Amino acid sequence: MSALTLHVSNLAQLPLSVNRQHRFGRGGGTLGSRGADWLLIDRDLSVQPIHCEIRWMEGGFCAIDHSGRTYLNGSTHALGNGQPMRLKDGDILQVGTYRLRVDLQPEQLNRLSLGEVFRPSQTVHEALEASASISPSVNAIDTFPPLTIEVCSAFDPLPGHDPLVALDAKLSACPSDQNPLQDLITGPRPCSHA
Repeated sequence: MSALTLHVSNLAQLPLSVNRQHRFGRGGGTLGSRGADWLLIDRDLSVQPIHCEIRWMEGGFCAIDHSGRTYLNGSTHALGNGQPMRLKDGDILQVGTYRLRVDLQPEQLNRLSLGEVFRPSQTVHEALEASASISPSVNAIDTFPPLTIEVCSAFDPLPGHDPLVALDAKLSACPSDQNPLQDLITGPRPCSHA
């Protein structure tokens, strides 16, 4: 695993100014209300300036409590000031009023935020062109073959499939003594000319 993402699971507590998730790489980072990598400001002011830290240690991500008020998976006991606790996928960290769900991501399944995929100074069009290696002078529409079928031709009856022409031909070819209703029941019969 190369990344850990924390998602706020109780979104009702989340002010508009706070990001609902944060991704930590192997470099780790801090969570808190001031001077932290992920700023978590809550209405109750229960999140400390540097509340806890996420750190890559011995092949896994750990949470390190710096406030004495970081809880794991509903425990009533804090993690312990300065003591690393290994995090598993699906764990829930309690930081102030926030419940943060742990999402450990394997190397090949990294999910990047839009900010990580696109540079802020780059437009979406520029980013797509860069990722597809298409030069701005190439018009993507020109690469498709022209359509040769007209739309109206779909409404033209196929030869031999016009029901009115078929009825007219049948009436002219058969004597009037045949019952058209009987033909529907038994199927068409060849006309017998006398």
